[in-house]
Amino acid sequence: MALGRGIYRALEDIVGPENISDEPAILDSYAYQWLGEFRPAGKGERFLFRPEAVVLPGGTEEVQAIVKTCNRYKIKFKALSTGWGFFGGPGSEGVIQLDLRRMNRILEIDERNMYAVVEPYVITAQLQAELMQRGLNCQTITAGSNCSALPLSASGGDGYSSVSTSMHPRNILGVEWVSPTGEIVRLGSLGAGAGWFCGDGPGPSLRGIIRGLSSVVGGMGVFTKAATKVYHWSGPPVPLIEGISPSYKIKPLPEMHAYYPVFPSWEKLAEAGIKIAESEIAHILAGLQQYILAADIATSNEESAQLYSEILKSSKGLSGLLVIISAGSKREFDYKERVLREILAETEGEECLPLLEESDIQGGLTWRFTRVSGGSRHGFRCSGASITCCAGFMNWHRLPDIRGGESNKVRNDYRSKGLILDDGIDGGLSISIEFGHFGMSGLHAFFDYTDPEARQAAMQMGMEANKLGLEKYKSIPIGVPNHDILGPLASNYHLWLRKIKKAFDPNVASDPSSYITP
Repeated sequence: MALGRGIYRALEDIVGPENISDEPAILDSYAYQWLGEFRPAGKGERFLFRPEAVVLPGGTEEVQAIVKTCNRYKIKFKALSTGWGFFGGPGSEGVIQLDLRRMNRILEIDERNMYAVVEPYVITAQLQAELMQRGLNCQTITAGSNCSALPLSASGGDGYSSVSTSMHPRNILGVEWVSPTGEIVRLGSLGAGAGWFCGDGPGPSLRGIIRGLSSVVGGMGVFTKAATKVYHWSGPPVPLIEGISPSYKIKPLPEMHAYYPVFPSWEKLAEAGIKIAESEIAHILAGLQQYILAADIATSNEESAQLYSEILKSSKGLSGLLVIISAGSKREFDYKERVLREILAETEGEECLPLLEESDIQGGLTWRFTRVSGGSRHGFRCSGASITCCAGFMNWHRLPDIRGGESNKVRNDYRSKGLILDDGIDGGLSISIEFGHFGMSGLHAFFDYTDPEARQAAMQMGMEANKLGLEKYKSIPIGVPNHDILGPLASNYHLWLRKIKKAFDPNVASDPSSYITP
C-alpha cells in the first residue's frame, strides 16, 4: 500500500523534508535484514515487507509527534536503531520505519555512580572508547561493538565479557520511553526526578514490561534514552594499534592475556567454566568453537579455512574456552593466572595452541574480543548467512546437554546431508554471565541463503533443535518466541502479555509482529 500524501506531509512537517523518504530504493534497503529469508514478504527471498516510509526523528519530542500521528491515521510504526535482524523491520504492510540514527549522543557518564546515559544510535564502540579513558567499560553483545549501546535494543544482550559486565537486560537503569500512544514515560528513579541511577521505583514499576527479549525486539513504543551500568576497566585507556583493518598489529599487554584451553569432554569444559567464573578472574569467558578464532584472526575465507584446519588439528578436535584475563598490576595478573592454571589442572584442561602465543596474534585477538570487532566476520563472511538454534539461558551445568546432546545430533543430520556447512565440531557458543550465576548456550550453523533448499533446511533444523531443547532441557529459545507455546509452560504469561499490549496500545500502532498481538 502507498502512503497517502496527507500522512506523508504530516510526518514531513515533524522532521523536515530531508529526514523522510518513500523512495523505493531507500525503502528496499530497510527491508533487507539478517534472517529475513525466514520471514519473507511472500516472495521467498531475503527481503522483509517494504516500509511505507522511513522517518528519521532527531529527538524525543519528534518521536512522540510521529507516534501520535501514526495513532491518528491508524498506521503502524517500527523503531530501528543500528539494526541486526528481521525483528527491527516491518512485519507487515502499512508500517512506518523509524530510523533513530540522528539520536546518537552520549548524554552523561557518571564515573562515581558507574552509569552512562545514551540515545539509541550510540554504538558500543563509541561509548566504550569514552569509558576506557575513565577506567570504565560497558557490556558489548556478541554481534559486535557496531551495535547500539542502548541496553534495550540488543536481542538477547549477552556477550563475550558478560562474565564480568552482565548483559543488557540486567544493566538497564533509568529509561525514557515513548509509549505506543505517544506518552513520554520516565521509568525508575528518573520518573521521580532523582536521576538515572535506578531502574525501579519508588512504588510500582513498569520495568517488567520493558525488560527482556520481547520488548527488546520491538512492539511496545520507542525507547529514546536509557542509562546502562558500567564496570571497572583495568586495561589501557587507548589501544596501541598499528596497521590497517583488518590486519591490525597490537603489542601484547603485560597484564592482559588470552588463553584457549581444550578439554576431554563437555562435562570437564563446563566444570572448568563454572570454576573460572566463580573465581572472578576472567574479563572474558566463552565456550568458543575454533572457527570463531580462525575467522577473527584471518583476513579472508581462504585464510580462515586453512587456519581453522590447523587449529582443529592442534586442539585434537576438542572444543575449548576462550579466557581473557585483565589485571591492574603484575601481582594481580600473576594471581589470576595461577588460579587459572590450578583450575585447568583440576579439570584436565590443556593449552595446545602455540599460535596464540605469537606476538601479533595474541595482542590482536585479545583486543578484538575486548572491543568485539569481529562479529560480522564470525557470523557472515563464511557463507553470508547463519542461524543460532537451541539457544537458551541456563546454568552451565546444562552445557553438555546442549552442545553434546541430542540437539547437536539434529544439527549433525543436516550437516551430513550438506545442507549446512560442515564446520568440524558442534558449532556451539556458550557465554558465562555474572561470574557464573547463569549463562547461555546454543548451536550455530552457516548456510547458503541463495539456495532455497538450504534456507528451508536451516529453518527446519532450528525449529527441530529449539523444540527438543524446550521439551527436554527446558531451554527457552533466543529469538522471537512463540508465546502460545511458551506461555502455558510459564504461568500463562502470554495471557497477561496480550492484556498489557491491548491496554498500552489500543490502536495497535506499534508493530506487534516481533512482540505479541492483542
